[in-house]
Amino acid sequence: MAIADDRRVMFMPECEVLAHTGRSLIVAGSLSERFGGSISFAGSGRYSKLIRETGFEFCRTKGSFRTIATEFFTGRRPLYKIPSLFRELLSLYREIVLEEVDLLKSLKPDLVIGDGRPSASISAEICGLPCILITNVCSSAGVLPYHTIKQSLPLTSPLFTKFPWLRPVNRLPEKAQKLLLSNHLFRLDSLLRVKFHNRLRTSFGLEPWKDFRDTLKTSKVILADMKGFNPIDALPEKYHFVGPLVWEPDMDLPEPLKDQKDFIYITMGSTGNPGIFFSLIEAFCQMPEFQVVLATGDIVSMEEIGPLPPNVRAYKFLPGIEMAKRSRLIICQGGLGTIYQALSEGVPIIGIPFLPDQEVYGIDRVEALGAGSKIHLFEITPERIISEVNKIFNREDYQRAAQEISTLFTLNEGPNNAAELIIKELFAGNG
Repeated sequence: MAIADDRRVMFMPECEVLAHTGRSLIVAGSLSERFGGSISFAGSGRYSKLIRETGFEFCRTKGSFRTIATEFFTGRRPLYKIPSLFRELLSLYREIVLEEVDLLKSLKPDLVIGDGRPSASISAEICGLPCILITNVCSSAGVLPYHTIKQSLPLTSPLFTKFPWLRPVNRLPEKAQKLLLSNHLFRLDSLLRVKFHNRLRTSFGLEPWKDFRDTLKTSKVILADMKGFNPIDALPEKYHFVGPLVWEPDMDLPEPLKDQKDFIYITMGSTGNPGIFFSLIEAFCQMPEFQVVLATGDIVSMEEIGPLPPNVRAYKFLPGIEMAKRSRLIICQGGLGTIYQALSEGVPIIGIPFLPDQEVYGIDRVEALGAGSKIHLFEITPERIISEVNKIFNREDYQRAAQEISTLFTLNEGPNNAAELIIKELFAGNG
């Protein structure tokens, strides 16, 4: 039972992305059972409605950088417009930070918790407040120098989405990739990120960063991952693996699904490409022996989906863990939330990544562990989907690998571990 307290915790997630919003909500829920102080949220985005529905205090702030950044990473912004993108993002970041600083000075929280909203740690630093960041290994630039997975150039990189004739470079040996592109581009990416944030930081009188390792210098870090899935070497003490933080809607399974199992479950989270659904439906029209369930989320409407074949059903949202328990195969965009749900139940995966982190740190890791396979967006055809599904079902090694991995996973410890860490930080001050 929570003991009354006068401390205030402020969560500041990236509300344009379901995973970041959901992770903060489940941690806040677990924290509220142990902590009797005030818990509030601040942010802006399409998933902020989920926060308001829970009853937590919610303060609306400026918009998100996510839309602009996603347009670039998916190739919808030309590479030659990087300078104008830089200026646009910098201006937006300054507006966001200024508003967050005003909010933090007004509400005076004792601890700020950010998730996917890079401005949160800067605003907390300006106000002299302790900050904890919830992140994944794949999403945190500060963790990358400690990562033991080899860096490759994913085909979801803007370089390949804008210049598809460069894709053969990805198939060259690792040394050749590094010589031609990879090392130079990763160095350029690192330089641009640090340069961007230093421009912002110095404008607020903050000390500039030296390199990627400084991106989390002023914060403690909750890593919402399993060590075995994302191996890391010699992390500093401020990094804490707590286990997966996987949110799902508070809902029951629809009645037609409760007594059935052995589905193929399809979900693209909040970032997938809507066109994928139509290719998948066309493919499963030709495979009536499989029962398929789609969760469309906010990516595409039921009206857009249109009439479905008899073996395919569609719902807006579904409880992912319950669906994983009933599924033979999960097809997703490579988001870690869905991957962790699938692997915790020993279900193999076909990933169709939309963003570089979904490819490199999501479905590529699944492939490396032998529990699934990958299809790129530019490879999507009904024929390729049919071939990949049959491959998964005709080879026992995929199911066997997924079952072996499931023994390493637990999804119920992460929120409690994160809440305990937050309470420890609250009562220890800055440590």
